[in-house]
Amino acid sequence: MYELKYYSLQQLRSRTEFKFGSALHMKSTGALADSALSPSQQNWIYSHGGTSTTFTLCELCQPSLYDQTRTWHFL
Repeated sequence: MYELKYYSLQQLRSRTEFKFGSALHMKSTGALADSALSPSQQNWIYSHGGTSTTFTLCELCQPSLYDQTRTWHFL
C-alpha cells in the first residue's frame, strides 16, 4: 500500500512539473505572454532559473503521458 501511495505522489508531482514546464516552453517559444502566466507558474519558472529541470523541449512538444488527447500547446 505504501508503494502505491508513493507512486501516486510521484505521478502528481510529474503532472505538476509537466504543466509548469509546458508553460515555460510556451513562454520560451513566444506562444505564451508573461501576463498569461499564473503566479504559481511564474514562481515555478523563477525558482528554476528560467529553465526546466525535468523536461527537454522535445519532450514538452509530445502529447502528455497522462492525457493523450492534449499536447503542451493546450495546457
